[in-house]
Amino acid sequence: MEELIKPALEKKIIVISDRYKYSTICYQAAQGQDILEIMHLHNDFPVPDIVFVVDTSVENTFERMKKDNLRTREHKFEKSREFQEKVRKNYLALPALLPEEKIVILDGNKTIEEIFEEIKKHFQNL
Repeated sequence: MEELIKPALEKKIIVISDRYKYSTICYQAAQGQDILEIMHLHNDFPVPDIVFVVDTSVENTFERMKKDNLRTREHKFEKSREFQEKVRKNYLALPALLPEEKIVILDGNKTIEEIFEEIKKHFQNL
């Protein structure tokens, strides 16, 4: 945050990230930490102009990872479908938990091209 994101934002550079405070919030809450406490710890993080959550079922995610050979290195979080479902539910709860932030839930069952087009439309509206 201090070395990369904040300096880039100060220089008016657009920052795009695939991980941010939302990953920490959702994964730690799925591990049993209090979600409101985790959110409070991230209060001083810059709020993005927009956040995209690409939602799909846990089963679909595992199938895609298997198909694309993305599971070359097992991670402890990837082993449990129950855990991944908790993470997914936390992500889906973010818009209600953070109503002042622009969090858009996208249908991850669409094609990559359809999702890309939807994201472009949101950027054009910023």
